Amino acid sequence: MFLGIFVSPASAQVVNLWPIFVGEGSEGTAHAFGKDYERWSGGTIFLFNESVNGIETRGFRPFHVSFHDPVSGNIRGHVIYPFFNYRIEDGYFNWNIFYFLNFKKHDPDTVNDITEFNIFPFIFYRKTPDPARSHFGFFPIAGNVTAKFGSGRIDWFLFPLYGKFEENNVTTMTVPWPFIKIMYGEGNHGFEIWPLFGSRHKEGAYRENFFLWPFYMTRDEKLWLDQPEELRAYLPFYFRHTTAIFENKSHPWPFVGHTSSLYPKYNETRYFWPFFVQTRGDFRTINRWAPFYSHSIRKGVDKKWVMWPFYREQVWVEKDLAMKKTQFLYILYWNLTQQRPGNVDGPKATRTHLWPVSSYWNNGAGDIQFQLFSPLEPFFPYNRAVRSLYSPFLAIYRVERKGDDFVRHNALFNFFTYRRESETTQTDLGPLVGWGKSENGSHFQLLKGFLGYERKETDRTWHLFWIRIGGSQRTSSSP
Repeated sequence: MFLGIFVSPASAQVVNLWPIFVGEGSEGTAHAFGKDYERWSGGTIFLFNESVNGIETRGFRPFHVSFHDPVSGNIRGHVIYPFFNYRIEDGYFNWNIFYFLNFKKHDPDTVNDITEFNIFPFIFYRKTPDPARSHFGFFPIAGNVTAKFGSGRIDWFLFPLYGKFEENNVTTMTVPWPFIKIMYGEGNHGFEIWPLFGSRHKEGAYRENFFLWPFYMTRDEKLWLDQPEELRAYLPFYFRHTTAIFENKSHPWPFVGHTSSLYPKYNETRYFWPFFVQTRGDFRTINRWAPFYSHSIRKGVDKKWVMWPFYREQVWVEKDLAMKKTQFLYILYWNLTQQRPGNVDGPKATRTHLWPVSSYWNNGAGDIQFQLFSPLEPFFPYNRAVRSLYSPFLAIYRVERKGDDFVRHNALFNFFTYRRESETTQTDLGPLVGWGKSENGSHFQLLKGFLGYERKETDRTWHLFWIRIGGSQRTSSSP
């Protein structure tokens, strides 16, 4: 009964009981602490629940947020992000602490009945129905892992005193790592005392040698070809890498050099690399006079720097969209646009950050968002956890527009709220003052009904001390 008197009129869309509760719903559905809200927040902005692009987002800022996809049933959540993270998806459950302590459990009824637990870089555990794919390791004492760190299997004992790396039936044993290595298996042979000297080879496939690494190195690969791949390095005086279609030479390395390629066809000249570089050919063009000016085109990506790091521009096509990114001093001004290629007059999606003052989003189809004070967005432009948990504490004003029929404003952590949907508008200054109108009438309230007035069609109603004290009915005369 107490909550019932602190409500807006029946047609209200926003219930603003700031700082306790602020909720928004479709016309005729909003009621205090009801379940039909499109979004709501409690304790100013600490508790929240909303739906964004079909994903139900709820949590308790700044401690917890979860994202639930009602279609797939997948859930992703974070506690004191990025400290603790969890994910529940079809067939498995996963959680981690700072991504170093990690647990993953697959549903035993699925094909992949796998349990994994890792505390990187100390403990590695995996249990599967296949013993060959299971492992346990306590680093650096003893253990083994499979399909990790770029190797098929790694064994160790009192590492770095002993280690063994296996990949495609080729074994490299090191005692201790990385100084002494022995390689064998599948015709491969090798012995190294690093960095003094080393040699590896496989008859008809490759041969490698080094002396006082990295100053002297030679490597010949694909020996079955008429023109094998060859590398010669006598650093820093000379470096050469050649194949049947490619040659790269530097003398002295890496400052002065030249590269030529038959496919893709291009030529590159370097003077005092990486500052002065010139490249011409298929799929790539580079003009670099760093830090004054740099322009490159590689695989359709056009990049330009002027007075690095003052101005940067990048143009490319991604998923049938023409993309253009413009930056001043990296994040001071950051702008990204998306548009259909060749459709200059068509819709254009835009994302703009003026750090740390504001952020602006426009999807090109009438949906617009604006946020005043946005210091985190340029650093985490695609991070939903940061945007849901931390950005609202810094945003004193937000605007959201969907086409011409919907506008939402809120400021001072939902103390001021304004919402317009079709012909209905409502404005609230917390629970102090509220007013609005619709096609059926209008209303005005002080202290959520301590004093209020409501007009609905031809009916006039007054409220005092949250009690309806009367009204009038006016009818028009018949002609």
